Amino acid sequence: MGHVDCVVWLKPPWSLQARDGQYSLVVGREQKSGYVRVATPLVYFISGQLFAPSDALTNIRTVPLHVLTLPVLEESSPTDPSFPLPPPSHPLLATAESELNRLLSSQSQPWILDVDLDFFSTANPFRDDFSPVRTFPYNTFFSFAAAQLSLLERLFVAIQEEYSFLEKLYRYDEPLDDSIKIVGESVRRREEQVDSLKRLWMAANEGAELTEVHLTLTDRKMVFDLRRKIGTVCGASLMKAEDIHEAGMMSDLPHHPASEPEWAGLMSATSHLLRAVFSTSRPSLVTIARSSDDGYTPPGHVDQLQDKLVGVINRLCNGQIHVQRHY
Repeated sequence: MGHVDCVVWLKPPWSLQARDGQYSLVVGREQKSGYVRVATPLVYFISGQLFAPSDALTNIRTVPLHVLTLPVLEESSPTDPSFPLPPPSHPLLATAESELNRLLSSQSQPWILDVDLDFFSTANPFRDDFSPVRTFPYNTFFSFAAAQLSLLERLFVAIQEEYSFLEKLYRYDEPLDDSIKIVGESVRRREEQVDSLKRLWMAANEGAELTEVHLTLTDRKMVFDLRRKIGTVCGASLMKAEDIHEAGMMSDLPHHPASEPEWAGLMSATSHLLRAVFSTSRPSLVTIARSSDDGYTPPGHVDQLQDKLVGVINRLCNGQIHVQRHY
């Protein structure tokens, strides 16, 4: 660990994992598990069980983390969002430009631009596990006759309801403050909640009962009712308990497959921002993650987003870029 001295995270408006602001990102290896953990008490880290107190970490590295939101510009054109004129006036864009230029002007080191295409259009692949196409085997789903469409409609509604139940079951209440005592208690409750839910899913899958769990009676009943509902609607237990638990753990991830005007407006904001930044400092390396294999970028958007973004960067660099594709 320790390859970068500063991290700036630019996020779309629908990404709510962290509020805009500056944080001290404390990263290290947890002595007990051996995994990399974060000692920064953001809700996203605690909820996902990625948090560990600093005294439980070794090889600690602290870097500033700046979180900024880019807006969707309404005046952009879906056909060519690269350089709409005149430059828009938007407070979020102005803040991002000012902050990035301030940070880069104070740095003498090379910097990296790393773009994930799910920034422009975001899917939660775990939510897709609760869709009829993913729940049923592919051939089985498409072999339904027209007369059975009512069953599929009921299945779709039921599955969407199930996912909303998962969101309620795995909800996480933010700590009242970031004091060591309050955060520690919050982490303990979250660990108990997650462990109880995992064991309950396994028990529900086997038709067993559990009493020693740290959940309300309402939540316990919801787990068993939800597991029973999947079997009733689908006619069989088509989803494993582990899959349901994993989907629940990821239920707070953003899910916003953007429309073309939306991602074009976000591409427009990105091009304006990069033009302002590149005029004073250019990155030594640009990396682009497609995130299509893991499902975080909608597959119908990824190629178009990639072509548009590479085109923007190529224009800003006067065509003097070398593109390597590793996929």
